[in-house]
Amino acid sequence: MAGNNSAPGTTYGIYAGSGSSILDSASYGNSAYAAAGNCIGMYGNVGSTISRCTAYNNTATGGTGSAYGIWASQGCQVTHCTAYGNAASVGSGGAGILGISECLISDCIARNNQGGGNTIGINAVGYSSILNCVADYNDTGIQANSFCLVKNNTAHSNSSGTGIRIAGPGSRVENNTSANNGYGFYLDGLATANLIVNNHAVSNFFANYSISAGNFAAPIETTATFTNSWANYSF
Repeated sequence: MAGNNSAPGTTYGIYAGSGSSILDSASYGNSAYAAAGNCIGMYGNVGSTISRCTAYNNTATGGTGSAYGIWASQGCQVTHCTAYGNAASVGSGGAGILGISECLISDCIARNNQGGGNTIGINAVGYSSILNCVADYNDTGIQANSFCLVKNNTAHSNSSGTGIRIAGPGSRVENNTSANNGYGFYLDGLATANLIVNNHAVSNFFANYSISAGNFAAPIETTATFTNSWANYSF
């Protein structure tokens, strides 16, 4: 589905109702251009499955609009998908792949989703899992807000922000690699009671790890001595 555009409201490339499946599909070149218009390339309502799909170059060009490649509502599964080049030119950013709550996002690629706002490659709002994904050249690579599992992912070259950001409480962040971002792993002031283990951060510009108080992080080792099996590594 391609080339839809609208002035007010939200533009959808593909809209699937509750309990639907979107398989082997592409949504590209859709645009919202009103001051507060949002653009969603591919939308899965509650309990839907989105698999083997591509969302490409879906944009919002108004003043406060956001752009999303794939929007997964509560209880959705997003697997083996690619989100590329989805962004707001100004305004509020958006995400390549957004999971609202109780979602599984796995084996996906989010690349080059960046623009005027903070566009996140893969964003899980709560009670979700992000597994085996790659996020590169976005504003922020991967973000989890609360009570999520973030495991076995790679985030690199997310230029203006963070490879992996935790913005709320109660998540487990394990066995991820974050390289050549602004921050490698960033836990902000609202992030508490998160578990950070077995991660690898290398050559991030500001810091490899920025972990706020009240979280549980394994020791950060900077040499290959391997003294702690749960250690996070920083090079």
